Amino acid sequence: METRDSSPEGEDVLARRLGVRARRLIEALPRTEDELRIRLLEKSWARPHPDVVDRVVADCAARGLIGGAGHARALRDRLFNYAVWLLARAPRTERDLRRRLARPRFSNPEIVEDVVTALKRYGYVDDDDFARRYAERRATGGKSGARLLRMELRAKGVMDGEAVDRAVREAFERAPESETIDALIERRLSRRTVVDRNDLRKLGDFLLRRGFDPETVRERLRERARSLDGGVSFEEE
Repeated sequence: METRDSSPEGEDVLARRLGVRARRLIEALPRTEDELRIRLLEKSWARPHPDVVDRVVADCAARGLIGGAGHARALRDRLFNYAVWLLARAPRTERDLRRRLARPRFSNPEIVEDVVTALKRYGYVDDDDFARRYAERRATGGKSGARLLRMELRAKGVMDGEAVDRAVREAFERAPESETIDALIERRLSRRTVVDRNDLRKLGDFLLRRGFDPETVRERLRERARSLDGGVSFEEE
């Protein structure tokens, strides 16, 4: 069993060792005085010296590392850094970000509100901008028609109906659905040497699943069928 010198010099050595561990614990996660004391006493070599542990905890509190305004600031800074990390990985709506920031065990509603307010002030969280960029990317790539895109934006957390409608409208003004449908039809049919009615029906199902307007899909497929050799028909059953 490890023994420790009980002299003042020995206690100073122990205090320095505990101080190093305390700083590492605080850097890893902001803590209250009680939380830090419990973690320091987890070490078998510290348990026989609760007075030294108390001295180290008091020193950390005096320097603003735990408790009070310093503790609140540390929690806020840590959550802010986590939010920046999340936003660096992918753009997020305010609703999605709030949900994710509430997960860490050191989080609380007050600092979530503080962090989100700051991020909105800096322009890092903007649901209107998110909706515009997302809609433009999905529309231009032919990934989503207008109907599906509206559902996707709401699922992402854009709750302002006007912002959703505006983003979708502007996206399809730049990339009209009819042109996107034509490009997708051409791309899919170019892979086949023989095209029949069944191929067109499957293609229609594919376009409808992507949320494109049903009437526009039917119209474009009828035109495509008339242009094919042999006059392939496309009519609903």
